[in-house]
Amino acid sequence: MDLTDKRIGIWGLGVSGRAALSYLSQFKCHLSVLDRTEPEEQLARELKNLSGRSFRDPDERTAFFAANDIIIPSPGIDIAPFINQMPTIFTEVDLFYHGWQKPIIGITGSLGKTTITTFLSHLLASSCHRVATGGNIGVGMLDLLARRTEFDYAILELSSFQLERALFFAPNLAIWTNLYPNHLDRHENLETYRNAKMFITRHQTQGQTILAPIEIAHFIRQTHEEQALPPRYAWFSLTEVNDNTLLQPGESCFYFTPEGSINKKILLETSTILDAIQIPGLSYRTNWLILAAALDLLGQDVPHIIKYGSPKLSLPNNRLACFAHINGIDFYNDSKSTIMEATLAAVNQLRPQPIHLLLGGLSKGVDRSPYLAPLAECASITCFGSEGETLCATCKKEGFYAHTYPDLESALSAILGYAKPGSCILLSPGGTSFDLYKNYEERGLHFIELAEKLTQQKNLSRSH
Repeated sequence: MDLTDKRIGIWGLGVSGRAALSYLSQFKCHLSVLDRTEPEEQLARELKNLSGRSFRDPDERTAFFAANDIIIPSPGIDIAPFINQMPTIFTEVDLFYHGWQKPIIGITGSLGKTTITTFLSHLLASSCHRVATGGNIGVGMLDLLARRTEFDYAILELSSFQLERALFFAPNLAIWTNLYPNHLDRHENLETYRNAKMFITRHQTQGQTILAPIEIAHFIRQTHEEQALPPRYAWFSLTEVNDNTLLQPGESCFYFTPEGSINKKILLETSTILDAIQIPGLSYRTNWLILAAALDLLGQDVPHIIKYGSPKLSLPNNRLACFAHINGIDFYNDSKSTIMEATLAAVNQLRPQPIHLLLGGLSKGVDRSPYLAPLAECASITCFGSEGETLCATCKKEGFYAHTYPDLESALSAILGYAKPGSCILLSPGGTSFDLYKNYEERGLHFIELAEKLTQQKNLSRSH
């Protein structure tokens, strides 16, 4: 990939945009940036040193397109409305792929990708592998390139936004955790969303591997049906697959036995790769099925690496973490739940404990009403935020009562008025945070702060 003398424009100066600017500054190319705000002083100096130019979005967007041969858009920017106006588009995952030139593990999915990325990175590191972790989690992936000689693997969490226009990206191991409706405000429908995710495997070939749910095997095989040398296919399933039309010759499938062990099946041969008693209790069982399968595909000693690596694992921030036990009540922060499948999984994990559930956030174009009926068994449901009244009204249509409040503080304060010892209060909104917060991390932190503040107030009022 020769970037010499190319005019390259970086659209958006978030984490990925700044990482792209830093990485491309080493090449003899002409750089410019497009953003809604003027670059701060330090960045302006960097651009000046690079003989680069800054354009203001949206007023100078057309001029920015005309001034460049290649545009590198930040993943959060929906470029579909401008696709016919733009020159060549290059993604950050393609830049990374060409620059890294070492084994890459890419992880995508609607749910669980942060946990899988975090746990897999830790488990491999505990087995003396040098692991660089980034992408949609932590460090911008292009920032990892400056230190690539220090690592053996790159493990990348990848969103549909990062993958959807990749031209070359082909990880050595692609892991697809699941597929649920998500980001339909950008992708229009489930098929478009699925096709964006499909870019994690679209350019894979012989010697590379895709690990995905058996339910989407048909779509993934279609991606490679014209390739003479497709990648190796590996699937996972909650139960054993006995339908020979689902599992084709040479493919492997990892599954739970009725006793809870994890088995691997190739044709008619099966082997146990992890006994039920060896599966850690931290996080969801399905996550351990995926992790065990991934480690096996990477040639690792699965029982050994999990035995010695898992004791030091901790859940990613804002993912079903019990952060307090106050007045006999457990407080769980699952702010990272931005889709209803995550909320249902959290509720199922905590049952049969009485659950006071906090629902809210933005739906991202997904109809949340079909997911509400299974929540009727919660001790209470309290909705908050800009879609709170809509959620509450839908609960009533489903035949059960819910409360609604404008914000998280008033919602939690109300719950504390009737929650009893032995129950739990669960923030698992099932929607994005952007109605009230800048991200789910801020929402989760506010919940933790409110829990301490409001319980102290309740205790003081009781003492008086």
